[in-house]
Amino acid sequence: MKTVAQVFTAGIEAGLQLRLSRVARQELEAVTAIMESTSLTDASDTRCNDLFCKDGTLSTAALYNLTMSATDPGCSFFTFIWKNRAPSKVQFFGWLMVQERVQCKANLLKKSIVDNDTCEVCANAREDTNHIFFQCSFACEFWRTIGVDPSNAFAAEPWNLAWPATTPLTHRSTFALLCFWQVWKHRNGVVFREEAPSLQQLVQRCRDEARAWRCRFKREDESVCNSCLYLLLWGKRQEALHCPPKDAENDKEQQLPVQI
Repeated sequence: MKTVAQVFTAGIEAGLQLRLSRVARQELEAVTAIMESTSLTDASDTRCNDLFCKDGTLSTAALYNLTMSATDPGCSFFTFIWKNRAPSKVQFFGWLMVQERVQCKANLLKKSIVDNDTCEVCANAREDTNHIFFQCSFACEFWRTIGVDPSNAFAAEPWNLAWPATTPLTHRSTFALLCFWQVWKHRNGVVFREEAPSLQQLVQRCRDEARAWRCRFKREDESVCNSCLYLLLWGKRQEALHCPPKDAENDKEQQLPVQI
């Protein structure tokens, strides 16, 4: 390992490969120009680079962040997928969904795992990611039942779902991921367990899952969770399915906090 002084004395080219690419040659010229305008002294070194820690060691985290800031165009779905209260497995599922990498039949057909890509829920169209969550007649009916318009949404931008104006913005992505997760599990039940498509069962499972997610929220978010659960899983459902939640009255009597 050579010191900086030794490199300055012998020249930087002594430690490089004989044949350099065009880009490497341009970089060498830039470094050489810097070296020519730099002079060394016998004084102690002073590090002023933000990439170094206080003890003089190189910070790989700072180096990584600097590299990514120069090359990463940004992630449009980062906040929607990762900045919410959904369980990590649901967040990972959402990450697959927005990149259209869930194991839908269209993707499985490309891998020669299935013989066709017809949706088994509606049996009317090709089952890709967009179809499962936004275009299938069953999925559209589900969204309308809870008061959401899916017409302008697609897998790569699920945040374009048109929620009712009364739905709080806070934690809306959590509620959306909860619904996507249950739509996907319902689809798997139809495909693998030969269950019949059931809107009533799907909405009930959303409600049950929402109850299981209560503990994931802070106490100050209780009012937001109450509003969303009532709007998305109680009010619209009673009108569309003509059946009240099986324990809605008990919840009112006990005044339990409803959090998703």
